[in-house]
Amino acid sequence: PPQCLGAVNPKNGVVKRFKGITKDSEPLMLRWNRGKLYITLQRAGQFAIFDPKTEKVTEGQFGLPILAAPHNLVVLPNGDMWAVLQEGDALARFSFAKQRFDEVVPIPEVQSGPRDITYVKSRNAIYATLFAANKLVEYDLDTEKLTLHDVGVDPIAYDVAISRQPK
Repeated sequence: PPQCLGAVNPKNGVVKRFKGITKDSEPLMLRWNRGKLYITLQRAGQFAIFDPKTEKVTEGQFGLPILAAPHNLVVLPNGDMWAVLQEGDALARFSFAKQRFDEVVPIPEVQSGPRDITYVKSRNAIYATLFAANKLVEYDLDTEKLTLHDVGVDPIAYDVAISRQPK
């Protein structure tokens, strides 16, 4: 079947499919936020929103930089979401109120490969892994200060890090 979004009925195991995900867009991360499902489309460099009430998927840039390759998402208590932009070497905020990305925070490490992201409430900060640079990024949401932390592992070249072939 064509690429789609699916939901499994836990009672009977039947999968219901929803059209609207572009073929080869590489949907990667899913996050529920206030009744809708938000999806990163890494290869397409886009974002998708699924509304279960209408059963429709809406895809687009939603303010993302072109070919940013959004990877992972985290939902904050206020409903805003932050994404890591793997090809864009940046963090990006998706404003729930505006329903678009309205802020991009560059990571000053070229081809670092941001991948995973989490929110730490006690520090009101987001943290992201840089899988090629082998560093951790801390972004303080109160001061808007971005800090890079070494983790004691040597960096590798980005093209090697994303290669699916052993080198």
